[in-house]
Amino acid sequence: MKPLTGIRVIDFSQFLAGPACSLRLADLGAEVIKVERPKTGDICRHLYIAKQKIGGESSIFHAINRNKKSVAIDLKNPVDNRRILDLIKTADVVIQNFRPGVAKRLGIDYCTLKTINPRMVYGSISGYGADNTTWRDKPGQDLLAQALSGITYAEDGCVPTPMGLSIADLATAYDLTQGILSLLVRRGRTNMGGFTEVSLLESLIGYQSVQYTAYLNDCPLSTAHRGIYKTRDAYIAIQAPSLSKLAVYITGKNHVDVHRIFTAKPTAHWLRIFDTAPIIASPVYDWHDLRNTPYYKALKFEQTVTSPHYPDVKTTRCPLKIDGKTLTSPIGIPAIGEHTTEYITGDP
Repeated sequence: MKPLTGIRVIDFSQFLAGPACSLRLADLGAEVIKVERPKTGDICRHLYIAKQKIGGESSIFHAINRNKKSVAIDLKNPVDNRRILDLIKTADVVIQNFRPGVAKRLGIDYCTLKTINPRMVYGSISGYGADNTTWRDKPGQDLLAQALSGITYAEDGCVPTPMGLSIADLATAYDLTQGILSLLVRRGRTNMGGFTEVSLLESLIGYQSVQYTAYLNDCPLSTAHRGIYKTRDAYIAIQAPSLSKLAVYITGKNHVDVHRIFTAKPTAHWLRIFDTAPIIASPVYDWHDLRNTPYYKALKFEQTVTSPHYPDVKTTRCPLKIDGKTLTSPIGIPAIGEHTTEYITGDP
């Protein structure tokens, strides 16, 4: 039995951060009921670039909404709103990532819902903090959060560069997951529910705590050098005490064009050179390279999920192991409102 078996999660969130949190809870065994708009559903169903869709739905949606149920409810309709409240009475966890103030207008904010379900754990996501009156109405978007957080300057003296994945959304998702799990533990001891909230901006600042603490205390930032260099046949990742020490190690001089030196030999040559050096080096893999290593194959990190409404989808499993067992699920994404009649009672 998975650790969260028997826990019911009502998920009002869309896009990436909230659904990534509820995906982790689903992987841990929770029953996740996704509340979507009738007909159109979660906007993320149609959030794709070029041809990144599977069975008419975004590959992003397939990646983060497997193993969930779907009910279709118009929260702005008073009758539908009352019907969803009956379901919330049975919830252990509620998640939402509406813009600040929207949940209250819809009558599904924490203060309202705790009166009908005081044992509920309520998780909320915003872009920049619900109480941040200056930025509270700024779009809660991953790239904007990266730009404002300082993380694009993570390497001292570099040109600001955004990360190639949605790090703000994912950091926020896993921070919210921790908050929810901690409140479920407290509820097990005290029978008391609770409210946890996090924002994209706060999660990114938190993830920079090592460098940020040095900055706040006027400490010199690390002088260690990290870089990826093109070799004659591929790329190599290097971490050295400093760029000058790296140069001295490979040429005997501390003022040379290190990039040019690396292109003279293949990656395997440099890996042998650094094998016994006080310098950490690694080949740089793309996904094709990674999948073909014996190390990756030993992880058994892929799974295929199925749905009666969509093609089979090959995706990743949860990275956690519990009691030595990996967490997998064969269930693909739901169709919009597929489980409405199963969970929503009363006349529409």
